[in-house]
Amino acid sequence: MFRPPFACCLFGFLLCSVVLSAGSPVGAYWAFQTNGDPGDVYSEAVSANTWPNGTPVFSYSGSKTGVFNNFGNSFTAHNNSVWVPGKCFVWNTSSSPTTGNSFEVTLDATRVEDFMVRLKYRLNGVQSADGIVTAFSSFEYRIGSGAFTAISGVDLSLSSGSSFDNIWSADLSGLTAIENAGTVTLRWSFPDLIQVSGKQIRLDDLEITGQYSNRVRYLSEQNYNVLFISIDDLKPMLGLYGDPVIQTPNLDRLAERGIAFSNAHCQQAICNASRVSVMTGLRVDATKTWKLETLFRDTVPDVVTLPQHFAANGYTTYGIGKIYHGPNATSQDVVNSWPDGWINNTSPKKYYGVAARAEDAGDNEASSTDAGVTDREGNPVTDQHYTDGLNSDHAITKLAEFGSEYRNNGTPFFLALGFFKPHLPFNCPIEYWNLYNQYIANDLDLSGYTGTKVAPEGSLLFTAPYAGEPSSYSDTPNPPTSLDASRLIHGYMACISYIDKLFGEVLDALDAEGLADSTIIVVWGDHGWHLADHDGWWAKHTNYEQATRSPLIISVPGMDDLETSGVVSHTPMELVDIYPTLVDLCGLPEPSQPTGLEFQGTSFLHLLEDVSQPWKKAAFSQYRRNISGSGIINRGSGMGYTLRTERYRYTEWWRTDGTELADGIVLDYDEKLYTSPEFVELYDYTADPGETKNLAEDPNYSGIRSELAAMMDGGNGWALETVAPPISYPSTLNTWSTRYKTAEYDMTDFEVAADPDKDGASNLMEYAMGTHPLLPTADLLISRVEEGNLILQYDQAFGRTDVSLSLLQATAPGAFQSANQLSATSVGTLSNRDRMQFSFPIENVPKSFFRLQATTP
Repeated sequence: MFRPPFACCLFGFLLCSVVLSAGSPVGAYWAFQTNGDPGDVYSEAVSANTWPNGTPVFSYSGSKTGVFNNFGNSFTAHNNSVWVPGKCFVWNTSSSPTTGNSFEVTLDATRVEDFMVRLKYRLNGVQSADGIVTAFSSFEYRIGSGAFTAISGVDLSLSSGSSFDNIWSADLSGLTAIENAGTVTLRWSFPDLIQVSGKQIRLDDLEITGQYSNRVRYLSEQNYNVLFISIDDLKPMLGLYGDPVIQTPNLDRLAERGIAFSNAHCQQAICNASRVSVMTGLRVDATKTWKLETLFRDTVPDVVTLPQHFAANGYTTYGIGKIYHGPNATSQDVVNSWPDGWINNTSPKKYYGVAARAEDAGDNEASSTDAGVTDREGNPVTDQHYTDGLNSDHAITKLAEFGSEYRNNGTPFFLALGFFKPHLPFNCPIEYWNLYNQYIANDLDLSGYTGTKVAPEGSLLFTAPYAGEPSSYSDTPNPPTSLDASRLIHGYMACISYIDKLFGEVLDALDAEGLADSTIIVVWGDHGWHLADHDGWWAKHTNYEQATRSPLIISVPGMDDLETSGVVSHTPMELVDIYPTLVDLCGLPEPSQPTGLEFQGTSFLHLLEDVSQPWKKAAFSQYRRNISGSGIINRGSGMGYTLRTERYRYTEWWRTDGTELADGIVLDYDEKLYTSPEFVELYDYTADPGETKNLAEDPNYSGIRSELAAMMDGGNGWALETVAPPISYPSTLNTWSTRYKTAEYDMTDFEVAADPDKDGASNLMEYAMGTHPLLPTADLLISRVEEGNLILQYDQAFGRTDVSLSLLQATAPGAFQSANQLSATSVGTLSNRDRMQFSFPIENVPKSFFRLQATTP
């Protein structure tokens, strides 16, 4: 391939203004007068309007309305214009009653989120048949021409008195139903009013604001089918994440047609809490499912789950195996979540190897491992001798059934398959054990292993996992010996390959049914697993990397066209994001949840379209513990909150309540007793990937600790605007730099001439091209010869008017001052970027040097 020399240069830098930038505040304000003078003319037109989609309209009803002069303090609108009171709208009861009293605002909510409303009013003793009016009778919204729906969770109270400066406001940022919903009408209503001399309701200074997003969807919006795969206790020990030993060709194959996230984390490293978080889109403090045995329908009975919402929107919804925690219909929430059925095809036996005789004698926990050879009748053990093999076969049958229904009737399906392995006991056919015989015998390094459970230097042992699940089995001591450790690691790896084989068969069946182009596939593990790290840590139950880090792979039709398939991203991700993402991808409305139970995860649809853009700065997890050890002042029940950036983990341990109710439920593990944490941990994975030293008290990391503590915000940092994904694609250089900046870097790394990823492209160039400034990008300027023509291609980000790209041609490396500027044209779109191209016959090209140049106006 012909590759002309490539160079990148940087000219002077000057930020330019943009009319409407990413994540801009927008609003509409009514002063009910034509300008800010108090003696001005009444008007119902918008007085100050920065709304991005046309002009919002005010309207009203009532049998006795009018206009009064108004008084009181001046009002500063969202655009900083100041309005002195002059006129106001009224419902007047001085001479007669007034009925049907309401007012409305109709607007286009396309790409607008986080609504807020406020208004000024005066109720000087107006009365209804029930007495003095002290509240709106209702506050409602309507989408398009649909029916009005009451807005819950808003205080409708009003003050009655002589003041002209009463303010009523409502935060509607949780009312996701109106966000990006097209035509929306908000309606406020008063009771019918009786005649009372000199009494009226005055309305003034009405304002609606929101945040405008410039994001455009590039993946096709349709009711995709969903194949939803959960894998119990699976840590990211997969070939696709770079593990050199494990054999997972089928999960690796899925990653090639989708995106794999290598820095994804569960919200609590225990089955129940993690799975409820995935299935509700809520964090654990919201569902209060910190304990393994707590049923989420006891704590959040009316929450709408992920499959429940899909069923309500016309999907066939069916579950197989372990989706929620627990083995029965109640724990699997069958009534609400699986209206079309749920099944678990339990195998009659666990053990078919050396532990089979003990099982037959009544020891159901005979061994933590078992390599199946022959069954009780002497037949070779197959995949279908185990629950997971039976369940995967059932999933294949259901794919054929649901695929036929989809092709014939257009009914989409949501099919969930929950694998139990590699949960203990590590039992599967011997063929999968044989994959790792040589590695276990010759290459597994357990030198120095004693099983004594060593906390990181500077940490405390209360942060470690419990005594260990493996030791609950009859043949495994506590702690496991080095021989036991070798056997457990062998079994864990075998079970991973066993599940990979079963998943591959399901994936093949999906493809054979012709469903690949209409089906989203998501695979996730509910948490990680300690596998003898820290000299004898086993299982999960911690806030450390091996417990919280979880595999997450998602494939969506159309990703190939956007060149995002086959990518492994280290962006911090959270399993709580899965629910809102699937809703977004499938074009469903957000579920109508009880107040306070709205999504706490974030759709990552746009990250699937462009993995180079800035996203959330940290993933958040938590785990409860009894806080104790040297230096702990307030010992007792507590909660540890941890965040993970691309480089660091920061953990705060807080003393909290832990009152157990009569039914065993605890509702206050998140209620902090003191104003500061009892203990803090900080780990640097670049310097210390094994988490061997807590750096929280290291003075060299004091600045990092302070920055991460601010991000943590006591465990609620996930909700901070500065931490969460940006509402819009950054369209100014300043916003772009701020959104990429994390604790790993300082702002000098984002100066326009800097090149923090050392890929030869300055930050200004990366900004102009829409590439990631912290991850090296190869082939920024691509060249090839095609049918006798020299083709030059590069990408140019949308909407960044404060930078421009130029393609220059010169006859020598030092001759670019008099270079010829080439005119490239767009030949396609890749998410947030144009693919620019220049082509000319190769025989007409003299010896040339080409430069892609980024400059600012």
